[in-house]
Amino acid sequence: MKVLIVDDEQHAREAVKLLVPWQEYGIDQVWEADNGEEAKRIITELLPDIVLTDMQMPITGGVALMQWITQHYPSIKMIVISGFSDFDYLRHTLKYGGQDYLLKPIDPLQLNDAMSRVVEEAKKEEIERLERSRQSIEMNQFKPVYWDKIFSRLLSEPAVFSTVKEQLEQEFGCPAQGTACVAAVCSLEPVPPALLRKFRGERDLLAFAVANIINDMVRLQWKAGYAFRHWNNSESIVIVMWNGLKHLPSRLQELSSAISSTLRVTLHIGVGSEVSLPEGLGSSADQARLSLHHRNLLLTSPAVHFYERSVRSGMRTFPHLGDMEEQCKLALLSRNERELEAVCSGWMNRIKEMPEITLEHIDVWQREFQVIRTRWMQTLLGGGEKPVTPEFREQSQQFPVFYDDHGLLSVERTQEKLLQLLLAFSSELAERQRNERNVISDIKDYINHHLNEDVSLQQLASRFYLSREYVSRRFKQETGQNLSEYVERLRIDKAKLLLGNPMYRITEIAEMVGYPDEKYFSKVFKKHIGCSPNQFRKKA
Repeated sequence: MKVLIVDDEQHAREAVKLLVPWQEYGIDQVWEADNGEEAKRIITELLPDIVLTDMQMPITGGVALMQWITQHYPSIKMIVISGFSDFDYLRHTLKYGGQDYLLKPIDPLQLNDAMSRVVEEAKKEEIERLERSRQSIEMNQFKPVYWDKIFSRLLSEPAVFSTVKEQLEQEFGCPAQGTACVAAVCSLEPVPPALLRKFRGERDLLAFAVANIINDMVRLQWKAGYAFRHWNNSESIVIVMWNGLKHLPSRLQELSSAISSTLRVTLHIGVGSEVSLPEGLGSSADQARLSLHHRNLLLTSPAVHFYERSVRSGMRTFPHLGDMEEQCKLALLSRNERELEAVCSGWMNRIKEMPEITLEHIDVWQREFQVIRTRWMQTLLGGGEKPVTPEFREQSQQFPVFYDDHGLLSVERTQEKLLQLLLAFSSELAERQRNERNVISDIKDYINHHLNEDVSLQQLASRFYLSREYVSRRFKQETGQNLSEYVERLRIDKAKLLLGNPMYRITEIAEMVGYPDEKYFSKVFKKHIGCSPNQFRKKA
């Protein structure tokens, strides 16, 4: 369980933290906030189970916070800890569902007694919620899942209709083959973040709720059709309507309003052409999806999109990611973050001038991003020879698109996310370059200390867990020489120093610098110095 302590006095928050044996209550996370606004942010992001709050605080006080919690997160348990025995505060505590009202200075026994009761109540409610959920699922899951499968098959296999037509007529009053019908699609993608938070991130539960709202009207009230989850596309609800098609536009508007009123967000509905049941269902559903694909992501209305009105000859000219690829690449290579920001801002300014942005545009940018990402991974980050960090891999999987709580595309936040991604690429590249320089430095140190051994490309690659090609290429880039030339030069330089000591014989010096064959050593030495080792010693 999770707890949030809200009090503008730090010593009061510390006292609560010290007085409660959190682990005994099964509480593993305790957060703090010093005012109501900060508490709202934490609650929205982290969803605590219990909130302990003061009443008098700056910015947003305890009463306003409790009212907000009751409206937005009614399942959260609340305990008030106040320095005022004010009846009005107590009244508001009761009004907004507070479980207890404790006075400062805090009595440890009273605090723990209140915590014990609240924790037990929260656990009891969770058990009851899970049991209700289990019973509801057991009662309702079989039939909807079965019909989801049947209707999904009808979209792609119309011949199935003949085998289930009696069941369809009995269950839904579905008319005979050849009757006019229309397929509509209620899209759950992109799902507004606020809506997903209401369902605690459970998309299946969200889809189940939306289908129920639709069927309350389409199936039960109008007896006009049925809504189901397509087995091959869980991000949408397909609605098949066969009765009252003359009322279709007004009913779909009414349906959209009902969804908006219930969920407090707008979900968009695409509508296909009128077709024959069941042969045309699949094409009508495809048209409905296409109409959603054409909708303007910058506008909440209209919420119902008819295929005939959304058909277009093609997209107008619009900015492509490739337009800024070369500038971005130069900024990345030069590690110029200001230039990177300027390039990103310039491209996004062109996006802001677009009168509409559709999922078609997003799809194009996603494809372009994947091509550019692959190219940059190959040319800038070594093509996978050394793995990128898991954080960067996760962050760079897709072109970043941000939707606000109304399901609208936020160009400003998308720009922020895109810049963050480019800066992450810059950071990854800089780290890669630092690591590569360190690796080459380590290889050079190893060579210097092992000149008398076999220092081959394969041996170094194995020792440093790199590919032969990578070592060869990076060594050439860093030193301007290939590996064999570099090693040969070091050996000759060391041999020159050793030749100054008359105690060493030529044979010994050759072995000390990695040449077991004295004749071969003399040949290599003469190639570099222009004279034999003996002649060099005499001159020295």
